Amino acid sequence: MKAWKYGLTLVLGLSMGLGAQVFAQASGQTAVVTPENPNTLPEISSTMGQQSEMSSQGEQRGIPTPKYIEDMVTEGKFVEAETEFNKFIKKAKGDPCNLLYLRMSFYARLMRDDVANAQAHQTKRDEYIAELEKTCPNMADLYILKATIDPNQTPENIIYWMNKAAEVDKSYSLIYSMRGEAYRVLGQTEKACADFKKVKELDPDYTNYYYDTYCVSPSAASDAN
Repeated sequence: MKAWKYGLTLVLGLSMGLGAQVFAQASGQTAVVTPENPNTLPEISSTMGQQSEMSSQGEQRGIPTPKYIEDMVTEGKFVEAETEFNKFIKKAKGDPCNLLYLRMSFYARLMRDDVANAQAHQTKRDEYIAELEKTCPNMADLYILKATIDPNQTPENIIYWMNKAAEVDKSYSLIYSMRGEAYRVLGQTEKACADFKKVKELDPDYTNYYYDTYCVSPSAASDAN
């Protein structure tokens, strides 16, 4: 199972420095990351609309926003995009939690792109987050979302949220990638390597500089400690 779920890339693209390979994995790409400082988390670059594509070997998960609506947002036609999105969502069929997460993701994207109305879009986003917490508490993506918007985002907090997510879905590679990054920053090489190895098992195309350098060779991993 790949890291394709519920428009997650829209959320990860908004904010936090969880590692470039985390975002690349979420968007179905393969990342080769060489951190300048092995004790810091590289910044995530923002990419839009990736959830409507498919990774090379993975299957698309969740319900993507139609490309024509994504294009409207890219072109700055925010009012038209919101109107068309609401029409789409009324007709869309699927798991209620997926649809709810899609709504939240859409307004998260508008919050970032439509700066003039960011506050109104954030209010909508927060309403859907609250509804998700109430009606879909055991959704792995909800815990990942909480990690990305946590105002006190520390490696320890990321690990806490990823542990919660792993309890719900043990086959979701993004969980182990994010947690592995947090362990890496804390200097816990053995735990970081275990998580990166798990990602590699779930996604054979996954490439990670730290894993290749410090985890494949036992002696290198020992030297890193």
